[in-house]
Amino acid sequence: MVRVVDRRSEAVRPSRALILHARTLEVLRPLGVTQALLARADIAPAADLRLGARAVRVTFGGLVLPDTAFPHLTLVRQMDVERVLAQALAGRGVEVERGTELTAVREEPGGVRAVLRTPAGPGEARFGFAVGCDGPASTVRAQAGLGWTGRVYPVEVVLADAELDGDLPGDAAQVVAGRGGLLFAFRLGERATWRLLATRPATPGRLEPGSFGPPVSAIDLQALMDQAGLDARITDLRWSARVAEGAEQEADQQPGKDGDQQHASLLSLYTPGGI
Repeated sequence: MVRVVDRRSEAVRPSRALILHARTLEVLRPLGVTQALLARADIAPAADLRLGARAVRVTFGGLVLPDTAFPHLTLVRQMDVERVLAQALAGRGVEVERGTELTAVREEPGGVRAVLRTPAGPGEARFGFAVGCDGPASTVRAQAGLGWTGRVYPVEVVLADAELDGDLPGDAAQVVAGRGGLLFAFRLGERATWRLLATRPATPGRLEPGSFGPPVSAIDLQALMDQAGLDARITDLRWSARVAEGAEQEADQQPGKDGDQQHASLLSLYTPGGI
């Protein structure tokens, strides 16, 4: 028995990640989903790298990667990846149980017992093991005594979906290296044409790594674009958020808590994050 639960009542949108790496595609290939993913992706994305007044067009297709079947950068929205995976699960008789939260998990001989809070009320179920895909604040991590051994970077990421007015090519992402950080503009927005991604020194206020924080004003976003030197104006800001980024240090694995034993049942706790 496999159950996939997500405490949120609906998928997080807009999604955060835009890239699938070759190794991820290799891991997903046995599930039979790679063709559906590649059909929704750009496997030869182009980018204009801007350094001051100079702009250099770079294409990331056909990379020299002889040890993989996917020698390219795969540009695809996280929402599209999630849809393909959800369809693959549904084809196997598994639906993502949204609005269902794991509140506790206890290790028992031969498996684990999970305490779940569902829309119908609390309940318990027994599984071979539990897999926590729910980030640094993972209930599985906490219950297993693993914690999060990483640290938050002194920079943060600003994300936004916006309409832009400017002479920007529609066939390439815009990548600008400015004094204050990096700025990316992709024609892959979900609530508007353009997705903006910028880095800047972290602002005060504790954020969980990878989670959406407070919105950023159009004035602040325009200032980031101006500082980077991207010649475009924001005409309509549809969505924005701050995101703290963190790095995790390797920790010793603990038997029985990381899926090292083979069992016939699985509980997966899912929260969208980077890919």
